[in-house]
Formats: sequence, C-alpha cells, structure tokens
Amino acid sequence: MPRHSRVKSKTNIYHVMSRALNKQLLFDEEIDYIRYLQILNNVKKEFGLIIYAYCLMSNHVHIVLKDSKNELSKAIRRLNSIYAMYYNKKNIRTGYVFSDRFKSESIETKEYLLTCIRYVHRNPVKAGICKRANQYKFTSIHAYKSESGNYLKLVNVRPVLKLFNNGDFLKWNDEESDEQCMDITFNKLSDAEVIRELLNIAKLKKINDFRKLDEPVKMIMILKMIDRGIPMMQLSRITGIYYSKIQKLKKGQNGKIVGLTYFN
Repeated sequence: MPRHSRVKSKTNIYHVMSRALNKQLLFDEEIDYIRYLQILNNVKKEFGLIIYAYCLMSNHVHIVLKDSKNELSKAIRRLNSIYAMYYNKKNIRTGYVFSDRFKSESIETKEYLLTCIRYVHRNPVKAGICKRANQYKFTSIHAYKSESGNYLKLVNVRPVLKLFNNGDFLKWNDEESDEQCMDITFNKLSDAEVIRELLNIAKLKKINDFRKLDEPVKMIMILKMIDRGIPMMQLSRITGIYYSKIQKLKKGQNGKIVGLTYFN
C-alpha cells in the first residue's frame, strides 16, 4: 500500500513515535537509554529542534518537539539510524532495529500540546510499570521537576511551565485521563512470551522451577523483567506473587532489593 504524506503542522510542533521491530526491545540496559538521549541531543542541535517532552519505553519512544527548519523526517531518520548502528554494534547483530518509518501527528494548539505532553509522561503509568508519572526514570517529567533533572538540558520547559502556576504542572501530570493522542497498542508480550523471557533471565527450564527459588532471588528476577517494560500485573499473574508485593519493590545501585517502592 502507498505511504500517506505526513500532515504538515502550521505550528511546526509534532508528537513523534518510533517503535521497535517485531516487539523486540530498543533498550536492554540503562546505558542504552542514556545513549539514545545523547544522540537525540546531537540531532536536536544539528536540526534546530526544540524538545518539549519525551518518554523512552522499552520498545518504543515518544517525543514532542518543534521542527523549525521543516526537516522532521530527515531529523528522526538520522536519530533512529544512528541509534540502530549503536545498538547493532553493541549487541553484535545486523538488521533493522525500528519498525518501518516513525509515526507523527501535528499539534496545532496549546491545549493539544499540553494533552500530548501529559499523555507522553503518563505512558509508563498506562503500561502498568508505575503508579505515578514521575516514578519512571527515562522521561522528561524530571526536567520539569528541577533543573538538575534536565539531562543535557535537552528539554525546553519554559513555554509549558508558563501556562501553569508553580507546582501545578506536576500535579496535573498525575491526574487520571483518558487521552489517546497518537495511541498505539503497547506491543504487549503474551504470557507465554513473558514466561520464556523470565526463564531465560533466570536460566531455568520451567516456571515451577522459578516458583521454587528463594524469595530474594525471585524478586531480583522480577525487577529485571520490570526494567524490560513487562507490566507488573502480568508478572503477578504469571509468577503467583501478589501484585501489591511487586509494587513495593525498590532497587538499589547494586541491583539488590533495598526497600519499598520500586522507583526512586
């Protein structure tokens, strides 16, 4: 089928989404997320982009940006191709990393700009990874919390914060909403696929073998699955571990369980 032309935004502001090929992961570990943001920062400078929001999920990426030079396609292709080269080299693999071309939608009003930003920030909440938007690490909401949270000064927060009283923006991001924007199906893995992934991480053959592990070992495996973007509710169903217990996990720098609440 022929590809449709992208809708040109009168404001040059867009919500962009790129996703991995065949449900595979885009980010295997923390350094991958960081590298993607570094590449995005370089592309931002090269093409004169203004970044208003982003969220890096395990198998897809959302970015809200302004494309002042009308080179959106070229900029995102550059971003994704450079990351794909990095990912393939790091993992000693070849082939495509991203699925087809990226998707985009135009943003024409301040109201819809705010809607998209909240939608992007609440992606991890919608996916069941966390309860609050600011509990997810690789999202621009931390740039809106503090200057030190604005990694590489990647995000221009001023235009958005001007529309809110002090502190109200963060509260607004935590409000329940049914916003869809450029909604996608979350490439959720089936229970059988998640079980295979869990057994692969734990180096086991059967799910019953996992259930026989010591509690701390099981919880470390669960944390690794959460890092891969697997919803907590699905992990609870598969492993038989209470959902409330999984929600209370917290991981220290050494990967060990140190207390309540998974995210810092």
